[in-house]
Amino acid sequence: MIRARPNATAWMWMLAVLLLAAAPHATHLSWPILGLCGGVAMWWGMGVWRTGDPPILAMPWRMAAVVFVLAVNYAVHEKWVAGRDPGVALLVSMMFLKLMEIKGPRDANLTMTLSYFLVTVLFFYDQSLWMGAYVLLMGLLATIALAILTRPAGPWVHRLSSARVVRRSLRSAALLVAQALPLMAILFLFFPRLSQPLWGLNEDAFRTSSSKVGLEEVMSPGSISRLTLSGETAFRVTFDGPIPPTSDLYWRGLVLWTFDGRNWRRPSLPLPSHPPMAKYFGPPVSYTLTREATHQPWLLTLDLPSELPEGAKPANDWVVPWDDPTHRLPRYRAVSYTAYRADAGLRKVPAQALQMPVRGNPKAKALARGWAESFPPAQVVEQSLLFFRREPFVYTLSPPLLTSADPVDEFLFTTRQGFCEHYAGAFVFLMRAAGVPARVVLGYQGGEVNRFSRHLTVRQSDAHAWAEVWLEGEGWRRVDPTGAVAPERVERGAAATFAGGLPEFLRGEGVFRQEFRFVWDMVQERWNRWVLGYDPERQRLFMSHLGFEGVDWEGLAAALMIGLGLFTAVAAWLLLRRRGAPPDPLVELRARLDRRLAEAGLPRRPEEGPLAIAERAAGRFPDKAGEIRDIFQDYARLRYGPDAEVSGVAALRERIRRFTLPKPEKGG
Repeated sequence: MIRARPNATAWMWMLAVLLLAAAPHATHLSWPILGLCGGVAMWWGMGVWRTGDPPILAMPWRMAAVVFVLAVNYAVHEKWVAGRDPGVALLVSMMFLKLMEIKGPRDANLTMTLSYFLVTVLFFYDQSLWMGAYVLLMGLLATIALAILTRPAGPWVHRLSSARVVRRSLRSAALLVAQALPLMAILFLFFPRLSQPLWGLNEDAFRTSSSKVGLEEVMSPGSISRLTLSGETAFRVTFDGPIPPTSDLYWRGLVLWTFDGRNWRRPSLPLPSHPPMAKYFGPPVSYTLTREATHQPWLLTLDLPSELPEGAKPANDWVVPWDDPTHRLPRYRAVSYTAYRADAGLRKVPAQALQMPVRGNPKAKALARGWAESFPPAQVVEQSLLFFRREPFVYTLSPPLLTSADPVDEFLFTTRQGFCEHYAGAFVFLMRAAGVPARVVLGYQGGEVNRFSRHLTVRQSDAHAWAEVWLEGEGWRRVDPTGAVAPERVERGAAATFAGGLPEFLRGEGVFRQEFRFVWDMVQERWNRWVLGYDPERQRLFMSHLGFEGVDWEGLAAALMIGLGLFTAVAAWLLLRRRGAPPDPLVELRARLDRRLAEAGLPRRPEEGPLAIAERAAGRFPDKAGEIRDIFQDYARLRYGPDAEVSGVAALRERIRRFTLPKPEKGG
């Protein structure tokens, strides 16, 4: 089929698609790469704007200079092309460098194919619903650009405006994408899911961006209050039964033991090893937790877990290590109890539970020693909570900075304004100064129930710190000193406590905004569960629902290939049965010429090409020889030349319409 040569509209569409495909990658490309790609795109676009055709970098030394700059950039910034970021940088660079040597539709098609790959690797960085929609949109736009670049030639195309060409290409691209969606769904559902990625990139290639907010293994004044200003989702939970009250929703993450006078940390030395022990009371709580993809190597559980996913084992402080090298979206089932006694049978707690700096904070130490001299350990805990209730402490998102050398004293006796990390850290310090073993626990508290899907959404704004004290015969007891100062934080959650200070999206102002937020969160939860969470276990469950029990990945792959073959055959038969290939205008013109010659008594021989029959016809009709040779030479140029212009086909059609030959006499 003859293809129309791309015009300025087609070239600019292609450039726009390339820029949109590369735009999301700008945040992780080096400045030289961004400058190179931006400069090439501007130079190329201006050339198309002025002349209607893509400019070509004529002198080879210029291209060599650009490639040299690119190589120096890799040597300085990327070090090596293996891995996610260097590989993407190389792909972006090569795609824009290809613009500098485009000579026709074939080069353009190759460049557009690179854009498909560039859009697909966006999933290496983000697998959210937004990114899925963007990738699908970019696939449609790239297909529209290809349809414009490869539109068939013909007089009807020559008469179309650029807007009509775009509309026709949009319909063609939408049809192609619609035809591909069933194949995409089949591949997604039935392609064997592997526990590790097929590609061999290193672990860092799939690590979530370090800029993503979340809990850290160090707690300092202000570290958690900064999280409270973030509306990002930390995890979502679906319960098998009723949702526990907010005051029982303590989601355990990390336990901090070591205090250096200002910061709380995980211990640098391993704790004494002993199996975690617990006695549980009340009804169990069964739930499925889906956490956002993160590099944090531990699981979050409702305090305190009794059953964990396969392969997960709690440490002696009930932190659950979990390091997934693919850093995919963790989804797991667990069972917990909100009433328990942990490690009640221990005869000796780790020495880290009493560790504190020898110097500093004399007022706090004196206060705690006074309690210890007058009360047993259980009442020391109550005296501390009573101290927080009676004194004029304020729970605030913006406490004053603690600048003195004795930050605990400054907080307890001077500023008295703080967030949960201030109260939890000061409480544990007081307990240790009184000889009561204590530790800081980091996690989340509360959550928001989605009234449409009945799942619980826990955001970074729900990050929380509380304390645990060890009492002989009772074990570790959870104590939340924040509840002594601001009980509404524990009973109703962070959104109700700081409605005016939280981001606007979290305030819930307006019925429509709140309803939209619930609906969007429900869609996100479904995306995480059925798309990102579609792992080998869920695929086996899906296959069992279809009646295929115990199918292995080899059988699944064979069934997939057979199914795809049948689907492709049926689809091809339906499409070919409905319509044939579009007519080629030059075939129709050649048939018209053959009819004219046959009517003049000169039928075409099977072995004759267009130039050979032109010479035979010129000999038979010498007065028409020049016209005959010109018509057939134009036909041969359009049929066998490198380009078939729409205007040339239309001109040839008009010449053939006016071309006549004398009819042979009867009986001649």
